Amino acid sequence: MSNKTWRIEVEGQQHVIEVQTGSFTGGGSLTVDGKVANKWGASISGLPPRIKFEVQGKKAEIKRKCNIETIEKRLWSVPDTLRANSNYTSNEYF
Repeated sequence: MSNKTWRIEVEGQQHVIEVQTGSFTGGGSLTVDGKVANKWGASISGLPPRIKFEVQGKKAEIKRKCNIETIEKRLWSVPDTLRANSNYTSNEYF
């Protein structure tokens, strides 16, 4: 699981924003002060391009940076993991 946390201030009040994503699925959630504000399902690219939520009644958004190397790494790690946990050698798949 991958986590990213931000501490922000809105109108003098402190808030904690946390994004959690699954290592293999890419699905995850965004919490504001420990309460789930947004959820998304599995995706090969990980985070959705934009995650919308509210903090203290104010609209907010997190935008994902597009990083093709990260997407490729995630894409190729799945078959590598399957082969590593298989009773077959990798050349038997082809």
